[in-house]
Amino acid sequence: GKLAPDSFGTQLDECAYPLVMALAVGLTSKSYYEDHIKPAANFVATHGPNFGPERWEEQDGFSPSTISAEIAGLLAAAEIADRNHDADSAAIWRGVADEFQRNLKTWTLTTNGPASPQPYFIRLSKTGDPNAATVYNVGNGGPTLDQRDVIDAGFLEFARLGLLKKDDADIVRSLAVVDSTIRKTTDSGDGFLRYNGDGYGDRSSDGRPWAPSNQGTGHVWPVLAGERGQFELDNGDVSAAVRRLKAM
Repeated sequence: GKLAPDSFGTQLDECAYPLVMALAVGLTSKSYYEDHIKPAANFVATHGPNFGPERWEEQDGFSPSTISAEIAGLLAAAEIADRNHDADSAAIWRGVADEFQRNLKTWTLTTNGPASPQPYFIRLSKTGDPNAATVYNVGNGGPTLDQRDVIDAGFLEFARLGLLKKDDADIVRSLAVVDSTIRKTTDSGDGFLRYNGDGYGDRSSDGRPWAPSNQGTGHVWPVLAGERGQFELDNGDVSAAVRRLKAM
């Protein structure tokens, strides 16, 4: 819950992912648990699912990527709590994680959005209602859009972290929306924007820096091809994942 030194804000995904990392690398001792794991997990449990900005550090709301990190972090913390004989904390964190997981689609899947006649995941819902005609400015000199029009691929964390099955029909349908909205073809292969309307980047018309004019053009981020490749690898499509790696 401490302020980040770069953005001077608090992001729940940045609070939660260290819990996953701690379990992965074995930082599970009693002292480490009491000094670091327990306070962090309690912060995530009491402030989630919506607190502070999501992964792009520009918007608050109910974000698929952030909520995924929260759930994974709480479950990792619960495992560490078990190892330190703190059953009460483990039960609380698992209960909160379960509640968040049960509401993933309620908070982030629109059923009336214009991008597809079928349900699809949006970048985030401002109030937890993904069907509301809520508008917000995406920032960085970008446009003001209906939340149902703003697409990113953060929902892939649902599958990567095991919160939904990788062949979940809503995930598969949402990938088609991603490809029709923010996929871009380059000489090296396909890449992806952070989200449509992104203005963070040097301006395409004249190379003008984004700062301090706040007039820029969002570009393809190679890491997002990697996220898609991870999903494809998890689905057994190794050749597709290799193409993503080459594109990166």
